[in-house]
Amino acid sequence: MKLKRIAGISLISMLVLSASSCGAKLKGSDTTKESSIAIASSSSLESSSTKSSSSISRATSSSSAKSSSTISSKEATSQASSSVASSSATASSAAASSATSSSKASQTAQASSSVASSSLISSSASSSAAPSIEESTIADLDSYVTSFMTSTTSYKPSWNQEGFKDRWNYIDGVFLTSIMNLYKSTNESKYLDFVKTFVNYYIDSDGNFVKPSGSDDSGYNSGELDSVCESRILFDLYKYTGDSRYQTAIETTYTELNKVTVTTNGYNYSHKNSYVNQIWLDGMYMYVPFLIQYANYKNDSTLKANIYNHLYNSYKYIRDNMFDENKKLYYHGHDTTKSIFWANTETGNSASFWLRSNGWLLVSMADCLDYLEDSDLKTLLTSMLEEALNGILDYQDSETKMFYQLVDQGNKTFTVPKSYLKKLGNSAYKVDGSYVDADIANYLESSGSAMISYACAKASIHLNNSSYKDKAIDIFNGIYSNKFNNNSLSDICITAGLGPESNTTRDGSAYYYLAEPVGSDDAKGTGPFIMAYVALTK
Repeated sequence: MKLKRIAGISLISMLVLSASSCGAKLKGSDTTKESSIAIASSSSLESSSTKSSSSISRATSSSSAKSSSTISSKEATSQASSSVASSSATASSAAASSATSSSKASQTAQASSSVASSSLISSSASSSAAPSIEESTIADLDSYVTSFMTSTTSYKPSWNQEGFKDRWNYIDGVFLTSIMNLYKSTNESKYLDFVKTFVNYYIDSDGNFVKPSGSDDSGYNSGELDSVCESRILFDLYKYTGDSRYQTAIETTYTELNKVTVTTNGYNYSHKNSYVNQIWLDGMYMYVPFLIQYANYKNDSTLKANIYNHLYNSYKYIRDNMFDENKKLYYHGHDTTKSIFWANTETGNSASFWLRSNGWLLVSMADCLDYLEDSDLKTLLTSMLEEALNGILDYQDSETKMFYQLVDQGNKTFTVPKSYLKKLGNSAYKVDGSYVDADIANYLESSGSAMISYACAKASIHLNNSSYKDKAIDIFNGIYSNKFNNNSLSDICITAGLGPESNTTRDGSAYYYLAEPVGSDDAKGTGPFIMAYVALTK
């Protein structure tokens, strides 16, 4: 028996945004957790699945839930396939499709009321020429952000669905960065207070990383790039509060970064010490924005020159070795020894073009350009950002303006062996309690699409080209129209990675990326979605 996941069926995730509602503990991560370039400086849930008696159909689009009156540039496009009209997934889609402009207006009015005293964006935001972000969208996003903030009281946040809830981690880092961006845009103290309170749960009064559980272990996972990600917000916290504990934590992070091993090329960091000689695109977002801010913070010309040189060579190596000149896309991973099981023995690259890995690289470059002084590094990243954006935009879905999980595969369907689904614990594809081979359609994925929207918004400034902002708005509106319903953002790939040798299921194949669980409201999607929102409406 084969199980089908049909692209275009609308299944609205009804995730309740509260700390207690997200108990899913999913293994692995984009930058699977477990690497020293001493930079010479003189000192370097899946939501509940719809089941029928013989099969399960999972959603990949919910565009029909939005009325065209609420989104200026996109009508709802996806409709339930007639081949599964009798399934409960189709029933959910039909119910969503029946939402009218008036019901949407009612939701908007409620959202507006709940945040009226501190609306994120002024009413002038929608006055610019089309494409634009509608006022109703702004009210929805105000409500969405507020729901996360008010539900996060136990410091086991609903946005973190991988189980890394007891230490400093990149998932929380992505979400907190989006809230810090809101503070910078609005100057609303509630955003800064939220970030400060959350961070102080993991950093004690002396600036030490701690585990809230009371364990004697450090709250900082050593030997990986992932942990560095959250530390980027420490610079802003120190700037806005003057609290010296953040200085201590910054220095600890820099010391830990230099414990990560460098690859055989002599420049790039290994993704982590347990993934030695492996370069993942994810890693460039995890550590580079922190490192550039550290160079600025220390204000040491020798240190800055060495950091810039290190990063120039790191990005240049990625461009020269991981960019496909024909596809104009980047491969997710690269092994400098060309010996790991998932790597091509001639190129060292992994097999597929995974959307979010390209997104991580794009946002790393876009953010770094905010902090860089004029230099060869800034020139390189400007050129790489433009090239990478132009390349990936060629794969944009013409109807939704979004992008597919497997960027270059369109809506192609793959028969995924049950062994992948079982190993990854993707219970959405169980039939009568057992895993079966499943026909899974490539799907429009929210997190990577949001990252591209955000990168385009930043590129419109860094490249001095307003057309990128138009693209950013189209993509953002497409995500909102197709994937945002009932205060929930759906179709987020919860996690993906490569290896290690003990887990050959994570082999970089199309089967693997489609077999990973898909859920709602994880920070890897919500964070970039909020970041794009702020960038486009401030």
